[in-house]
Parts: sequence; structure tokens; C-alpha cells
Amino acid sequence: MSALILKFFFAIDSVDRLGKKQNQIGSKSVPHAVIVQFTSHIVRDAVWKAAKSSAYLKDNGLWFMEDLTPLDRERQKKLWPIVEEARAAGKAAYYVGARAFINGTEIRLSAYAEK
Repeated sequence: MSALILKFFFAIDSVDRLGKKQNQIGSKSVPHAVIVQFTSHIVRDAVWKAAKSSAYLKDNGLWFMEDLTPLDRERQKKLWPIVEEARAAGKAAYYVGARAFINGTEIRLSAYAEK
């Protein structure tokens, strides 16, 4: 094996399938969800960054997303209207895990609940 292949061979710790196999939803073929665990956050971040602009993934309807806990998913859901409003206003709004940021400042739900 080449050195590059060996480097990436040891970068992935495990890959596990999630849920039941779903071949189709209506007329669309659905890929099977998997969780990939990396041995290095540096490689994970590089793969994540490359996936965002991957033509192959876009052409085949594949994507990467974080595996959040139910509590984190609920928090993201509560923050979504604030993030959506900020994006519509042309601001840089994004998530890091279950935390949301607008123009680099973390959003606190308590601050928005008072308004």
C-alpha cells in the first residue's frame, strides 16, 4: 500500500450502520446512514471540509452531518428560527454542535426569550 492510503486506512476507527435499511422512499433511492469515527480530529475536520464542496457527494445525494444527542438536536431546533432570521438579514449564522453563532457571537436562548 502507498503511504497516503496507509495514512487514511488508520485514520478511521470504525464505521457503523444506523437503523433499518431503506432502499427507497417513494421513487427516490435512499443511502444507508452510517456513523464514521475517526482516530484523529485533524483528519475528521479535513474530511468534513472537503465534503462541503464535493461534487461527487452532491451528484449522488450524499452528505455529512453531525450525530447529535437528542438534547442537542432539541437545542438546535429551538435556535433555528433565530439562525434563519439572521441569515435572511445577511449575517453569518452557523452551528458548532448544538451551539449557534451569529457574526462570531454565541446565541444564548435566555437572551432571546426575554425579547
